[in-house]
Amino acid sequence: MDLNGGDEKVIEAPTKLKMRGESIFAAQGDLKRDLAHDPPCHPRACAIQACLTMNSYQEDKCQSQINALYECCNAFYIERGEDAKTPSCPKPSLLRLRMKQRDQKHS
Repeated sequence: MDLNGGDEKVIEAPTKLKMRGESIFAAQGDLKRDLAHDPPCHPRACAIQACLTMNSYQEDKCQSQINALYECCNAFYIERGEDAKTPSCPKPSLLRLRMKQRDQKHS
C-alpha cells in the first residue's frame, strides 16, 4: 500500500557495490525498516564499518554507505525531533554540517 492509501507497491532494484573486487548488493528503500531498528539507523552504521574494514579504512570507497547513514539520520531527526538520540547518528548540528560539506564537495 502506498502512502496515499492506494495498493501500488514500489520495489527498488538493489544497488551493486564494489568492495575490493567483491560484489555486494545493498537493498535500497529500507529506510523505514532502518528507522524502526533498535537502535535506529544501526544497520547503516554497521554497513559503514564493514565497508571500511573491507577497504583498508579508505573512507572515499564507502561514500554510498555514509550517504545512506546520513539519509537515515536526517529522517530520524525529522521524525523524532532534534532532541532524539541514537548511537548510530551524529548530533543534528554535526549531521547538517557533514551533509553540507558533502553537498559542496559534489557540486
